[in-house]
Amino acid sequence: SYNVFAAWQAMCGVALIFEQAKVYGKGSMPQAKRVAELAGVAWLGFAYLTYEASSHIEDALAKKTLWTAIAFNAAFSIAAGPGRLTPMSSREPYLVGLNTGIVLWVVANLWSQP
Repeated sequence: SYNVFAAWQAMCGVALIFEQAKVYGKGSMPQAKRVAELAGVAWLGFAYLTYEASSHIEDALAKKTLWTAIAFNAAFSIAAGPGRLTPMSSREPYLVGLNTGIVLWVVANLWSQP
């Protein structure tokens, strides 16, 4: 589940940087494009840290890193789902659901670690 989680975060980061940021930049606040790009870079960082942590899962710092990535991704599900400020596109309910499912899968696996 950890490698799937890392890959998912990397895909979300790349999509945010190269797809969604353009959309946000066309709105009334062009600076939103840069904020979205920055969030995408952060997501790529979480992907890398998740990947590295997964190979040292017995380590306390690795577990803390994964819990931090879980919190970040759970916050996305809330912000893009029930906390959303604008209407969803047709694909966003699926993305939010998939993200939530992956996060819950990782939580279950992390809780089962000694």
